[in-house]
Amino acid sequence: MKRSQERGYQYEKAKAYQRGGTHKGGPGSPDYVKGKTKGEVKNWSRPFDGGTLIKLLRKGINEVVSKKGFTEPAKEYARERNMRLIQGKKVVFRKKIKSSARPLFMAGGSASPFCQAQVSQSFAQKRFALRPITEISTLQIPLLVKGKFL
Repeated sequence: MKRSQERGYQYEKAKAYQRGGTHKGGPGSPDYVKGKTKGEVKNWSRPFDGGTLIKLLRKGINEVVSKKGFTEPAKEYARERNMRLIQGKKVVFRKKIKSSARPLFMAGGSASPFCQAQVSQSFAQKRFALRPITEISTLQIPLLVKGKFL
């Protein structure tokens, strides 16, 4: 192995352990794995570009660590695809947290598609004095945030 390749391998290994993952490496596989997170480490002399990010997403990589940072198109692509980007130790873009905390109704007062699919009539009757769900105004329905009503 060449000296430059050895340095790249050592950098990969160090970042994998720094991120709390297990180093895998090798062609066609992620550089590290941490639970469901598959990460790739790049020790390039230039910023990481969007084209390479697309290739990594196809491989199932959802976290990228780059020494020199990321181009703006790469950052935009990561936002759209919910990927985590890290430059050194600094998180450039964090993945959106998937939670069940969604408002039952939108601000405009009309029911959201999520509400129509998730709120059952029996829930509404228990919560709002056994009135049919059609009689309940949007102002009477509280917001459900992290499993608690506001």
